[in-house]
Amino acid sequence: MKAVVLAYHNIGCAGVKALLRNGFEIAAIFTHKDVSGENIWFDSVAELAASLNITVFAPEDINHQMWVRKIIELEPDIIFSFYYRNMVSQAILDIPPEGCLNLHGSLLPKYRGRCPINWALVNGEKETGVTLHYMTPKPDDGDILCQKKIIISDDDTAMSLHKKAVKASADLLDEILPQIEDGTALS
Repeated sequence: MKAVVLAYHNIGCAGVKALLRNGFEIAAIFTHKDVSGENIWFDSVAELAASLNITVFAPEDINHQMWVRKIIELEPDIIFSFYYRNMVSQAILDIPPEGCLNLHGSLLPKYRGRCPINWALVNGEKETGVTLHYMTPKPDDGDILCQKKIIISDDDTAMSLHKKAVKASADLLDEILPQIEDGTALS
């Protein structure tokens, strides 16, 4: 199955690696320009893509007609979003026949939007998780495909919880991607 991937940070890298481990063909990766202050803490999706000889783009506006046309030309069966920061337009959501899936860092519907891991800590939650869901024009709003819980320890920080989320994301993807590939998860 051919995928276009929208990805950033460590969860983006984990998502790319999981897709490759599970036999997906990645036609291209769309990411954000690396910011040196962030890359002290997080891995670079662009560097990972380059090391794997995967075409990578970092557009200012993925919804610009030029990028929509590029994604159409790539003919993806499916689009995955792994911690990509920008909303994508309906024009992009309509491209892949198997739909678009987003990996979010909470147990949706709780903590939709930005910084869900931080908010779980600020609010004293005892658990959080990651969710793979279908994308709609609204943020973190589509039907949920699967979730994986993460226990929050008393000594967890945003960084330690983010590392747990990276592992949970990889585990969740390794469980669900074979079903996506054979069509049993998408029905």
